[in-house]
Amino acid sequence: LSLARAERGGRTLRGITRARTPVNLNLVVGIDRTGSSEPFRQGISTLLAAVLDDGATRLAGLKVTLATHGDLDDGQQLVLMADRKTPEEAVEAARSIRYGGGGDPAETHLDAVEELLATIPWTSGGIGARDALLLITTAESKLPRSGRSPRAIGEALKARGILLFLVSELTPRLFELVQGASGVAIPISNAPTP
Repeated sequence: LSLARAERGGRTLRGITRARTPVNLNLVVGIDRTGSSEPFRQGISTLLAAVLDDGATRLAGLKVTLATHGDLDDGQQLVLMADRKTPEEAVEAARSIRYGGGGDPAETHLDAVEELLATIPWTSGGIGARDALLLITTAESKLPRSGRSPRAIGEALKARGILLFLVSELTPRLFELVQGASGVAIPISNAPTP
């Protein structure tokens, strides 16, 4: 049985051979690059490398778009660092992030989510394709300039078929975003266990 699966493109993990899931994932990673994320720099890199390595092992195809965001009130715009790259290229791009700035503790995370939703060429699901957003932030988010509630932004993600995974300090507005998207929230840490 193991040999037959290996011949069909499976991977051997800890002595067990598993077939790859026949799904192509378009993963968009949004990382808060403000100074409040600096203390979690190592954890962010560790988590991203582990998640992407696992995804590359389990999925038929994985393309990664990496964007960083800061605080719009401090002049920090969204920056696209890797567009539909391999996991290895995305991890390398993430290692070059320079954290800093941001002004006050509340940042414009929700504005970044709205910009990603509006500008990324999402696959819109379909047979054998999925979209996911891995948002890595710290601190609370300011309300977005659009005036939409965090829940409405989450619901927009869900309506488009985009899975939301939030790695952050779980604050009231970010929790509302996760609830609207029916997403998953994971506490940010320098010792992540993906």
